[in-house]
Amino acid sequence: MARLSVLCSGSSGNCTYVRYGSDTVLIDAGVSARRMTKMLCDNHVDISGIKGIFITHEHTDHIKGLRTFADTYGIHTYINAATADRLRESGQLPDERLVYGIENGETVKLGGLEIRSFPTSHDAAMSMGYRVTSDDGRSASYVTDLGIFSEDVLDSVKGSNIVVLESNHDMNMLRLGAYPRALKNRIAGEYGHLSNADAATAAVSLVASGTARIVLAHLSKDNNTPELAVGTVSAALSGAGMIEGRDYLLFAAGSDDGREYIF
Repeated sequence: MARLSVLCSGSSGNCTYVRYGSDTVLIDAGVSARRMTKMLCDNHVDISGIKGIFITHEHTDHIKGLRTFADTYGIHTYINAATADRLRESGQLPDERLVYGIENGETVKLGGLEIRSFPTSHDAAMSMGYRVTSDDGRSASYVTDLGIFSEDVLDSVKGSNIVVLESNHDMNMLRLGAYPRALKNRIAGEYGHLSNADAATAAVSLVASGTARIVLAHLSKDNNTPELAVGTVSAALSGAGMIEGRDYLLFAAGSDDGREYIF
């Protein structure tokens, strides 16, 4: 039996864990080390059982607490070379004795968990998502911070029991909001973030492939609401003939969440 929790999500910071038995991996470390420690302890996660931290990309909301947390507890960080170079330049890379490389399409086995990376389209040095599979065959995928949910991404995550899926913005809220035009274009572009409508299309494909739980994540506090995100995705799933509670369960992660899902 495996468990997942989106501890926090959004522009204020991102951190998710997957655990199986006594083995845990983190995906991103985008809040302070102190806050991560508290959230993990609140969920009764043994920090000594964290086998690795897997970084998606170098933006601050994904790595803010990485160096302090990894160095304090001596936890290995898995990161691709391009992203490591960016963090080295900014002084945010952990002790390099704790840093291990993982490139797109590579797999790492840590205890009872196997972690496979895949590329995502985002305006970063080399953005990645992850699929984590436990020894009992259950799998969770993490796919946020991408402008396009491509066929390659679908192939990487389809069949996962649970997917953390970006649903960043409502297009009308973004279009009518106060952001500068350049920022709006970046968010809506192919290297930006998925809209609710994009997430809805992806969710239909995911549920059709056997995914039973979807957690919408990285919701914008300015250009989205949980109600809009869930409503848009639910409507698409219903329109495809899929019934909540029978075919899928749908959730939206808050900026400071911590709910744990068994999958």
